[in-house]
Amino acid sequence: MNVVTLVGNLTRDPYYIDTENGKKIAKFDLATKVGYDPEKKEDRTEFVPITAFGISEKFQQYLKKGRAVSVCGRVGTDSFEKNGEKQYRTCVKVFNGSLQLVGAAPKADSEESK
Repeated sequence: MNVVTLVGNLTRDPYYIDTENGKKIAKFDLATKVGYDPEKKEDRTEFVPITAFGISEKFQQYLKKGRAVSVCGRVGTDSFEKNGEKQYRTCVKVFNGSLQLVGAAPKADSEESK
């Protein structure tokens, strides 16, 4: 079974791609805590690339750098061309609205809305 559930913070604003059927694909990286390093006395963080399908325009306004989200998806591989060579990148692919906001918006978002 290929199921991944992660909770973390967006490291940047998502990059959006329009599909032929009018739906949006969001691509972003998610910073997730994976443990504590006692030697460095700090949390260890893993940065996971996310590809989320079917993002509504309403939901896009909430997906901003620093926002905490929960994703449930599957591990998949994206391919792309770079310098004439085919490249591959492992990511978590999220379908069917399995992306949820967690907690309050970051302070920068809250202050902008005033």
